[in-house]
Amino acid sequence: EFIELYDGGIGRTRLDGLALVFFNGNGDQSYLAIDLDGQQTDGNGYFVIGNAAVAHDLVLPDGMLQNGPDAVALYAADGSQFPAGTTPRTADLIDAIVYGDKSGMSPALLGLLLAGQNPVDEGVRGAAAGHSLQRCPNGTGGQRQTAAWRPSPPTPDRANVCTRDAPPSVQSVAPLHGSTGIGRATPLSVTFDEPVILAAGWLVLTCGSSGE
Repeated sequence: EFIELYDGGIGRTRLDGLALVFFNGNGDQSYLAIDLDGQQTDGNGYFVIGNAAVAHDLVLPDGMLQNGPDAVALYAADGSQFPAGTTPRTADLIDAIVYGDKSGMSPALLGLLLAGQNPVDEGVRGAAAGHSLQRCPNGTGGQRQTAAWRPSPPTPDRANVCTRDAPPSVQSVAPLHGSTGIGRATPLSVTFDEPVILAAGWLVLTCGSSGE
């Protein structure tokens, strides 16, 4: 379990005046704040905070990073401004990741993102236990935006590999191919062999017809 900060490859960027704040989606309150005064990114631009299994820079106890729906936010503020129980705010907010199933996500957590942005979920490719959420390509996407986040095998303190597996295959379609007499209001159902990530929330179909 870890959070990685990246300065774009500049390296040795001082993190004074910044704080990481962890929010619990159950009640929408902070449960941990880490002041980053005195810290800096490494020569390649990375700073890793996590448990002893992965962290090189700042170590947290095992189990400290909670499962979603939750959020982690980076503020230009002192960690003392976020005692346990603080509600999410956008003042002094630099960036945030809001993660977990969208159906259980509160407006308070989503407010940490720019309008129209969606939360991200490690489990959408069916391998939540082995994936981390990463910006793809490495370091891209923009602050408080989530379209560039992808679940992939974790690479703490290194560039995101952003693996992409083969596209999902179609397992079944209803109505069946070749069916006739189908009403215009009949729903089209397509089942894939794994969950499908829709980048903008739309599935685009190109259709043709040889007659009624």
